Amino acid sequence: MEQFKEKVRENVVLPDEIKEKFIELFSEDDQDKNKYYSSERQGEIVHILKQLHKKITDSQDFRIGDIVQWKQGLRNKKRPYQDEPAIVLEILDPPIFDERQDSGSTYFREPLDIVVGIADYSEKEDSISLLLFHVDKRRFQFLEIK
Repeated sequence: MEQFKEKVRENVVLPDEIKEKFIELFSEDDQDKNKYYSSERQGEIVHILKQLHKKITDSQDFRIGDIVQWKQGLRNKKRPYQDEPAIVLEILDPPIFDERQDSGSTYFREPLDIVVGIADYSEKEDSISLLLFHVDKRRFQFLEIK
């Protein structure tokens, strides 16, 4: 790990502050993760996996115009944010698959079967724009306004 950090510091041309953030992002310590996945926690982790399996297999029939949000624990993209409302704009049948992803990617063979839109606020321009995202509908649920 130290060798990686040294090589980045010597060979990557970025401002020092950004270079250190880069190192931080790409040099996770596996020992910390090994502690989380210890044999003492296996029962807890199996319970969580079963809950997530139930969520992703609980299918929803969305229609154009439905307001949706990520299911808790199933968000795999930067946007929409976790509790950010999105509107279903298109149902893709058949779904599309990102052909650029290889089998080591979490996006490999993920069906992108709905297009959702979000209202993206720009403070700089004091305006709202509609951003579109192709997503896996299994990861979404209807948004219930309380």
